This record gives sequence, structure tokens and C-alpha cells, in this order.
Amino acid sequence: MQHTEAHQPVAKKESLLGICQSIGDDFGFNPDILRVALAFSLLVDAKSTIIGYALAGVVVLTSRLVTRPSRWLTRAPARSLVDA
Repeated sequence: MQHTEAHQPVAKKESLLGICQSIGDDFGFNPDILRVALAFSLLVDAKSTIIGYALAGVVVLTSRLVTRPSRWLTRAPARSLVDA
């Protein structure tokens, strides 16, 4: 099956913040694997896991802001009165 849908910057309803989903999309694996690892690591060391999750969120946010095309740099072509 081919994945053709565009990346959505907003988290889906069933995800908390969309960090695991974004990392899974970027690296091409099922984000549920990352979610299970995250849940297990919360049981082992909650403080480090929360800090790591927050840092991953900052990295994902930064990569989205840096790599997306800017709305302010691309301008719509001017329309002439003849075309109207």
C-alpha cells in the first residue's frame, strides 16, 4: 500500500501531541512501536522519559518550521484587470 496523503502539521484526534506520529512518518516506521517503547520507559524512569519526549517535541517542531515552505516568501501572482 502506498502512502500518498500529505503530512498534517496538526496532531490527529487519537494522538496526544503527535510527536510519535511525526517521528514515525519521518523515519518510515509504525509510530505504535515508539508509543509502546514510550509507555514502557515511563514505567522505568518517568522523569527522564518526559524530558526526552519534550526534547523530541522541540526537535519535531523545529524541523517542521525549518522545512515547510513559508507563506510569506511565496506570493500569489498578480491578476491583471484584463483577465477579470
